Amino acid sequence: ISFIGDQAFDSYRYMYSKLNDISDVLDERIDKICNIIKDHHQEIEYFASNRQRQQEEYYTAGKLCIDILDIMDATSTRNNENSFLLEGSRSIDSGFRTKLNFTSLANKGKSYTLFPGQVLGIKGTNVTGNNIEVTDIIEPPPLPIPATSLSELSKYYSEDKSQPISVFIASGPFTCEDSLEYEPWNELFEKYIEQEKPNVLILMGPFVDDRHPLIQEGKTMLSPEEIFSKFVSTRIQNFCNLSPHSKVILIPSNHDIVSDSVCFPQPPLDSLMIPSQDYLFDNNEERLNQAKIKSMSEKRRQLNLPINDKVLCLPNPVQFQINDVVFAISNNDILYHLYHEEVYHPASTSVFGSPSKGKAPMTSSSSSSSSHSNDRISRLTRHLLQQRSFYPLFPPAMNEANIIYEQFNSLNINMKPDVLILNSALRHFAKIVDDVVCINPGQVVQKISSTFSKLYIYPMD
Repeated sequence: ISFIGDQAFDSYRYMYSKLNDISDVLDERIDKICNIIKDHHQEIEYFASNRQRQQEEYYTAGKLCIDILDIMDATSTRNNENSFLLEGSRSIDSGFRTKLNFTSLANKGKSYTLFPGQVLGIKGTNVTGNNIEVTDIIEPPPLPIPATSLSELSKYYSEDKSQPISVFIASGPFTCEDSLEYEPWNELFEKYIEQEKPNVLILMGPFVDDRHPLIQEGKTMLSPEEIFSKFVSTRIQNFCNLSPHSKVILIPSNHDIVSDSVCFPQPPLDSLMIPSQDYLFDNNEERLNQAKIKSMSEKRRQLNLPINDKVLCLPNPVQFQINDVVFAISNNDILYHLYHEEVYHPASTSVFGSPSKGKAPMTSSSSSSSSHSNDRISRLTRHLLQQRSFYPLFPPAMNEANIIYEQFNSLNINMKPDVLILNSALRHFAKIVDDVVCINPGQVVQKISSTFSKLYIYPMD
């Protein structure tokens, strides 16, 4: 297993974000994606200001935002295609916002999908300087495809070319609301994991859920660390002893009470917010690395996790490779958040003639000109790949996302994954979106159906 890109492996302090710093990060993101769009489309020489008066078609770009004068009304205001503004970057527009009108685009029979925070290129006219008549939308090009040399491939598949790599993926919560005995967790291991002994076991939190009624009401005598040690760690250690060839990957959740961080991106479970005091103000790189190892070992002892490479504590989100297969995993419910914010206009509308927010049209589009799927889940998943981010929505979901924008680089999707795993409260699925296997494993404890995922990677010829 090897890691890709900027990962939030180190703990960091939060709750001191400055508006100027957040603005810088968001502005940098606009410039970055706009440059990617411009470099990919040779016909675009440059992006003009979104407030430039122009009767002929021209190109501009920026980030979509919602026209809400009073931010307190945001929770009760529903998005629609008439509520979007285009916010340019400082380098192009000094952050100026201009109203967008999609009537011409809809009259052409084209489909489009919009959400706040989406960065895209716009082709259109702006007669007054205050309203862009959109004639085309230019989305970012596909992510770069990872490549593996033949010599590396031969190493990965030299031993046994007939056996696939088995990967099991399970997401919490792992215990019922009326109990802290972790019966579903034990059943998952006894009936499935210990029987089939997968090569890689990916477990996504929450492991000890801060929303659990018995924890919120204080009806347990055990501390969160003791609950984790007694029920979670014990099972993991037994499995490692039973299947020495297997790797266990633990990915935290914002609702994990045993995690030192409640923000996103989230450091691994075995990271401490405050490192060892001996090296807190030390600038020596070697001693700092020793401090990190010491802090990690201390946290693992608190959670009773083995201190070896059999159990890997990874950040949330994370990108890594298993042999030549690239995985990208996020344990923040971006699909559910986008579900409530997306506005979709199909290529051919139904008899009701209105775009839909968060749901597919009532009649399926038969137009071949449509570039967007009527399958809502595929559309929402594609947004992450196109926007190259695990959380492209802005502003983020209130009281849910907890984004720390100073760490925003850790949310970038750096290359096209082979497998994209997105834990969500929405119905479980496995789909191929833009040649990427996209999976929502569901949750081990859920009111409707309890699920987990099995994935088999067969060796190349």
